[in-house]
Amino acid sequence: MKLSNLFFALAVLMTSNLSWAEAQHGIFMVVKGDVKIQSGAALTPAKVGTKIKEGETVISGNESKAKIVMTDRNVLNISPNTKLTISVYKNDGTNKTVELNLVEGKVRNNVEQKYDGDKNKFTIKTPTAVAGVRGTQFVTSFNPTTMATSIVTFKGAVALAPIGANGTVGTPVMVTKGTTSSVDSGGVPEAPKPVPKEELKQMDKETASSSAPTKTEEAAAKTSADKSDKKSDEKKDSADQGKSGDVRQDGDKNPNADGKKDGKTDKKDAKREDRGDRKEAGGEKAPPPPE
Repeated sequence: MKLSNLFFALAVLMTSNLSWAEAQHGIFMVVKGDVKIQSGAALTPAKVGTKIKEGETVISGNESKAKIVMTDRNVLNISPNTKLTISVYKNDGTNKTVELNLVEGKVRNNVEQKYDGDKNKFTIKTPTAVAGVRGTQFVTSFNPTTMATSIVTFKGAVALAPIGANGTVGTPVMVTKGTTSSVDSGGVPEAPKPVPKEELKQMDKETASSSAPTKTEEAAAKTSADKSDKKSDEKKDSADQGKSGDVRQDGDKNPNADGKKDGKTDKKDAKREDRGDRKEAGGEKAPPPPE
């Protein structure tokens, strides 16, 4: 499937007949500032229309952010100074497993798929906690200096559990709509408490609350995809022309090349011979050959 066709599908929120067996990945619908994708040791700039796949990491710089729409409609809103790895992303229609690792910074997850927390799981991990959801909108923050993990829930509920030094997961607390909780290294999650309405509203705005891409974002992504496809086609055409030129320069691969050259030479020689014959027969002076 062409990238441009995929954007069209995303623009209608995946109402087209995309196969669940297709490899899951994300599309950058918004990129502002310095945002990169890390794949192994390679770092490449992210652009509107760029894909990000399982195993890759998105890194945003200062005053930079991004919106990623996954092919199953889940949305990741990346805040400034954030490093997030898409460790596992499976969705084949029967088994849905998502595991995100937040190394630092803040990410808002708008989870459109439904997860039961058993066979189908959506989790986001930090070095000190793990958050599990079933279908909700929430923000996860991790501060590597204080080792504190925080959750703010806008819709639904999130189970926040601590991770011990030996990797064991402790007892979770449920962070419901409009509340927040946090936990640091080796600690116990604090009891969820309400977030002041104005503060919640401001955070909602800052973390790009819209779960679906806007029309402007869709148009920008589609334009980027079309340009990418065009460049790809131009490179292919250029490569084909280069191969064709090599064939024409190779006499063994283009037998007509020498044939045409020999044909022209034979005609000139024939004319010269004919003029010579006429000179000998009638004493006519042969005109000089053409320059």
